[in-house]
Amino acid sequence: MSMAPEVIEAQEFRVVDNEGNMRATLGVTEEAGCALTLKDAAGTPRAVLGLSQDGSPSLGLMDAAGIVRVALGITEKGPLVGLVDAAGKTRAALTVPEGDNPCFWLYDGAEKVRVGIGILEDGPGLKLFDAAEKVRAHVGCARAADKRTGLEIKYPESTLTLYKDNGEVLWQVP
Repeated sequence: MSMAPEVIEAQEFRVVDNEGNMRATLGVTEEAGCALTLKDAAGTPRAVLGLSQDGSPSLGLMDAAGIVRVALGITEKGPLVGLVDAAGKTRAALTVPEGDNPCFWLYDGAEKVRVGIGILEDGPGLKLFDAAEKVRAHVGCARAADKRTGLEIKYPESTLTLYKDNGEVLWQVP
């Protein structure tokens, strides 16, 4: 028969190594969520599994400098996987938003969207963006209004469209 108590209650638990260095914590956060933090031998957080006040789960994986480089989570818009550079800037993201259509985004060093790949209700598509995040090229299914009639036209998956700075179609095939 074990002499251990059946329940232990605390706001924080700490795990230390043989030298007394804190290697892990489990506790309530300042934002009223909770988190399990794992630290390396130097005490730098390297992984955090958290639950926010609203119940949203997240996992952050950090580099040796403590910068989150991989982030996984579920937001109000759906699941998200983010990849971050050494400067802490998001460079890639995989999302499955509310409509359950997966999207993959690539960002430049200023965290501006430059490439988007997704599967929408009409089919797959690839978009290339300029530094102002305006669509400059699109490959795949597209919808556009006919300038003469105002009616919506659906273009097939094989459509390539290039856009002017102002968003007007510059060239399109087929």
